[in-house]
Amino acid sequence: MNKEIVKINQWLVDTLGTADVPAYEVDRRTLSLLQQLQATVDANDEHARRLTEHLRVTRAAYAAEQRRLEAAQRRLGVERVHLASDSQRVLSALAHSAQLLGLDRPSPAGLLLEHARLEREQQALAARLEREQAGLRGQQADVKQLLVQEAALERQLTEAAAQQGADEAVIQQKLAKSRFLSGKMQEYKSLVRKQEGILAQRGFSEELTHDMILRRFEFLTQKRGSLEQLQLKLKQFGELPPDADLARVKIAEMEAELEKLEAQFNDKIHGIHTAGSSG
Repeated sequence: MNKEIVKINQWLVDTLGTADVPAYEVDRRTLSLLQQLQATVDANDEHARRLTEHLRVTRAAYAAEQRRLEAAQRRLGVERVHLASDSQRVLSALAHSAQLLGLDRPSPAGLLLEHARLEREQQALAARLEREQAGLRGQQADVKQLLVQEAALERQLTEAAAQQGADEAVIQQKLAKSRFLSGKMQEYKSLVRKQEGILAQRGFSEELTHDMILRRFEFLTQKRGSLEQLQLKLKQFGELPPDADLARVKIAEMEAELEKLEAQFNDKIHGIHTAGSSG
């Protein structure tokens, strides 16, 4: 009992202060009443402490909610004096947005998620549009290059047409000259046939006709080419010591034969020209 009395006295001192503790008769009934009072006071103090803590936590939560709402109010541009009407307008807009988005059970969180999804789709669409624009810019560059090439080709075609006109003029000049030369050739052939007829009347051999002379000339030209090749070969053989003299003799014989043929040919040509002039 003494411990209980000491404990109660200490509680009274802690609660009321030393000067305020009244004198009381220490007995079992008084001690029991004081213990009940202590329990009641302690319970009230604990309740008050818990209530105070609850109020503190609630006040902090309300302050945080107030800050969040004020931030949302600033983002939405809602004035405090028009909060009720603006809130109703915002809720109506959210409901309309949910209806447009096809949300069965609209909520701020659902709208935020849908808004985030739409933003992602918009970003993807913007990226695809940028790629398509880049491809379009590449195609525009290709078209521009093709236009430049087309312009260059048109210039080339214009120049080619002008050159073709000039070439056609040259061709026409050449055709006119060719026709003129063809006419002169016909006149020359007629004159040659006339001279051949005169020569035939005077008893000249047919071997001296113009065609025959040309064939002989071609034959002699071929022979001359063959002789020149033979001379080259003989000259090569002449460089060999064992056959040098024989090669030189052969070359001399060939050259003499060639000179003889050329002399005969020149005599015949001279005779033809002389006969034609006298006729």
